[in-house]
Order: sequence, then C-alpha cells, then structure tokens
Amino acid sequence: MSWEGRSYLVRTGYDYGAKLYDGFSVYAYEDGKRAGALRLALEPEGFSVETEEARPGYEAMAEKISAAGLSAALDTGAWPYEPKVTLGSGETEVGEGIYSSDVFNTGEPVEYDKYNWYSSNMYTRDGVASSLFAKLPPIQWSDFTGDVVMFWVEAAEDKNVICFLERDGLMDYAVSGWRYEGEQAENVFRVKWTGVRSIKEQPLQERSGV
Repeated sequence: MSWEGRSYLVRTGYDYGAKLYDGFSVYAYEDGKRAGALRLALEPEGFSVETEEARPGYEAMAEKISAAGLSAALDTGAWPYEPKVTLGSGETEVGEGIYSSDVFNTGEPVEYDKYNWYSSNMYTRDGVASSLFAKLPPIQWSDFTGDVVMFWVEAAEDKNVICFLERDGLMDYAVSGWRYEGEQAENVFRVKWTGVRSIKEQPLQERSGV
C-alpha cells in the first residue's frame, strides 16, 4: 500500500485458534531494509450482555452467570482470551483433572475429565476436550452458534445444568444451559456477550521474518 508518498508492506493477521483474520501487520522499508513495523489488531473494548432466553425457574441462574461476567470463565488478562477449566457448583473434583457430577439427573454421578484443546492444523479450531462428550446422549450441536470452548455443571435446586461456553466468531461469547433428564436434553437459558470491537496496536513478534 502507499501512503503520503511511501510504500508499505501489509500482511493480514490471523488467529490460528479461531481460524479468523484479526488485523494487519504493517512494515516500512528504507534502502531495502526494514525500518519499522507495527501490528494493528481487532480487540474487544468491552462487552454488552443480554439474556436471550431463560425458562421459568432458571432466571436466577442466568442472572448469576450474566452478573459474574466473562472473567469467571475466561482468562481476560491478555487478548485472545483463554478459557479457564471452570468448576461449577454442581460438580466436584475427585482427582487431578477428574470431575464427578450427576449430569443426567438420574441420581448416578459420572466421572469425566476436561481440558483446553488447542488446534494444531488448519482444519480445526481451539475448543474443550472431555471424556464426558462420549457419555452424553445425542445433543443437537447445531443448536450452538459458536464453538464450545469450555463447560461446567451448575446446581439448580434438585437439578444439575451443564453450562456450555461458546465462542462465536472473533470476540462474541455465549453460555447455554442444558438440563438433562436421562437421555432428554432441554436448553433452559442462554446468555450472550457481544464484543465492542476496537483496533489496538500490539507488539510485533520479530520472528515473523519479514
């Protein structure tokens, strides 16, 4: 690109975890040598929150999750945010990285693990891995608008609700609560956070080699 009589090399930035473009890197040259560089990246300035749905009896849980904010489930210290391995009120840690909960509300707890899973190729996105997914009755994953990146179990009176944290696009998130009755699942609430987008300068990694 050209600006004020000078030419610059511009490269698109890429979030490899989400598989989305997230900004630009701009390089200036003099006499064939790099004279300066900066990275301009899309980051959230903040979030607006909305409870999209709450079935009767689950309004308080939706309000609790909305009030706690994203920092309860995400490490918001630096962008892009990394999901925390979250422990809910309806589950217990029975060993290192091993959890137990009556997730199906049958009176019989099940054990499972859960951990952040990071993509190592161009065909998958970051998410959460868990042995619980193989035990879940078929769930309509098409009901999720984003990628499930973490989950935890919350207690609601005498029932447990699985809370799925979704990342939808670059900086929008949602928590969907699903209550199981054996093999039947019902979506009982959904809270959504919409990122307020801004452009910020970030340190440029020298290993880019340009």
